[in-house]
Amino acid sequence: MEMRLRRVAKRLCLGPLRAPTAQSPIDNSLRFSNQGRGEAGTFVAREPEYEGYWRATIDERSDLPWPTPDTEWTGRAVFLRFLDGIEAHAERIAYRGMSICRVCGRLNGHEGLRLAGWEWPAGYKHYIADHGVRPSLAFERYILGLTDDFTRR
Repeated sequence: MEMRLRRVAKRLCLGPLRAPTAQSPIDNSLRFSNQGRGEAGTFVAREPEYEGYWRATIDERSDLPWPTPDTEWTGRAVFLRFLDGIEAHAERIAYRGMSICRVCGRLNGHEGLRLAGWEWPAGYKHYIADHGVRPSLAFERYILGLTDDFTRR
């Protein structure tokens, strides 16, 4: 698998693959390793952490959550300010079709946003701002813990 990823990267002309540094921590979905099959400089891709993806209907049997408001959450405004800045720098991934808000039916975009090992839909901010949905504690800590250069505090 690692050799296949290396060949794909070469074919896509991505240039030499380098380990992330403190100055370039933005995407940690690729982990470099000198362990395993003995080939120096190999990397292992990992799935991102997903946030803001919902089951299709409230009654659907699924491991995905349903967007539920949290009226007690007082950190919404601060979180949204941080999220605005971060989304301006996140990688945008276009998907086919349109997402529809599970709460109000509004068209909610066709992109995913990816940054530093996390992925969330572009319409996720709508759920937080307009419907009072609180992100998972892990995602909230991740967003609030990033500095201006996208490193951890």
